[in-house]
Order: sequence, then structure tokens, then C-alpha cells
Amino acid sequence: MSCKRFVGKVALVTGGGTGIGKATAILLAEEGARVLIVGRRKDRLAETVNLINGQGRREATYFQGDVSRRADAENAIRDAVRRFGRLDVVFNNAAVDYLRRLTDMSEEDWDRVIATNLKSAFLVSKYAIPEMLKLGRGVIINNSSISAIMTTSGEAAYGASKAGLVMLTKSIALEYGMKGIRCNCICPGSVDTEMARVRVKGEADPENALKRMGERNVGIKRLITSEEIAKVVAFLASEDASAITGSTVMVDGGYTMSKLEAGPTSFSRLI
Repeated sequence: MSCKRFVGKVALVTGGGTGIGKATAILLAEEGARVLIVGRRKDRLAETVNLINGQGRREATYFQGDVSRRADAENAIRDAVRRFGRLDVVFNNAAVDYLRRLTDMSEEDWDRVIATNLKSAFLVSKYAIPEMLKLGRGVIINNSSISAIMTTSGEAAYGASKAGLVMLTKSIALEYGMKGIRCNCICPGSVDTEMARVRVKGEADPENALKRMGERNVGIKRLITSEEIAKVVAFLASEDASAITGSTVMVDGGYTMSKLEAGPTSFSRLI
């Protein structure tokens, strides 16, 4: 029987239609939270919401929008509060990744990666924090990456955006900690997500490429599941982590503990 750490709480998850965001929304709902998921793809959002509500869990709904845009970020927060009356937890998870060498990347692609991965977390947090201040407490969790601290060819924009999330996390924790708001970020290693599968799509043997990705998590020698990441997010969002703030939590299956073991991470085709 699962614990119910979020009964009476309201959570907002960006990028909640697939992968880590979807798994996190489902887990938070299982533990009693009312959840609003945000994303651009209506079909994926509806699928997640139906999965949650169809299994007798707490109420879930979605907001279709692009949280890298000020109006959508602000309206998503307003929608959560209008529907549920409060906001306790935010998981900034929305992300894109264009795998290109720096000189091959267009300005538009650079801007899109930075806006989706970093600016969206700023905007959502900017509008979420005043709602949390009304309660005198709240939790923000940012989904960074091992790419924040180590890189590979083709990840200039992605790595820069994820490194920015680490410092944004510390700034939020410092500025609002004394007012009851905690903020942490996670750095996943190689996770079996739609984004990972897109990366290996052009490989001669995509399944083998995925297997090799998993082996770079040298402590476990396999891909991490979205559900495993979701459990860490839920822990950080709960009172079990009440003394943790401003931290960067590695959820990488040992990926970063041995650079020599992990080796290069680029694939043969940069998209």
C-alpha cells in the first residue's frame, strides 16, 4: 500500500504528458495530490489525465500551453489555483534537446532550447512563488541533468540550459527559504524516455544504442526508468525532505562517479 504524503496538496507538473513528467504526475496523484499537468501536446496531456482519473485517484486536469511564454506560464499557475484553491508543489520538467554541434546550431534552435529548459522554469517559478507565499510554504523542483556538469558533442545548448537550472535552484532556495519555500534540482543520468529514443532513432541498431546508453550508468549498467526518477521527485517534494533545499541531487545510476568508466556519450549521428 502506497503512502499518502500529498493528501490536501496541489501539484503542477510541466512536460507532464510523457516520460518523467507523466510518471511524476501519476505518482503524486497516487499519494493524494490534485495535479495539473502542463504541456504543448493536448493528446498526451489528456492521456495522462485520463490514466490518473480513470483509476480512482485524486482529481487531475491539464493546461495546454507553452510555459516558455510568459502568458502561458502565468495562466497555468492561475488555472491551478482557480481549480484547486492553492499550489504546494511545482515540478519544472519541460525540456527539449536539439543534438547539434555549436556551429551547426541555428540561433532559433539555441533560443528554443534555452527558453524551454531554463526560461520556463524561471517563469513558472516567478508566478508560483507568490501563491506559495500565501500558504507560507511550498516546494519547487527543477529537472536538470548530468549534462549540467559534464558534456558531450552536440549538447552546447542543452548543457548550458541544464547548468543554468542548477544555479536558478540555488537562487530560489536562498531568496525564499526563510519564507518556507524549498527548492532543489535533480540531475538524471540516462533515462528511458521518448527523448532518449529520438536520440538513437538514426542509429543502425537503435535498441543496442539504448542498451549502450544504459551501460553508461556505470553503477547499475542499465537505463533508469521514469518511475525511478519520479520517486526521487516525490521524496524531495514531501516533508520527508524538509531539511533539503538548494541541493543538486544526482539520480544517475552512477554515471558521473567515474568519467573513465562512462566514456564518451555522443552517437554517430548528430541530428
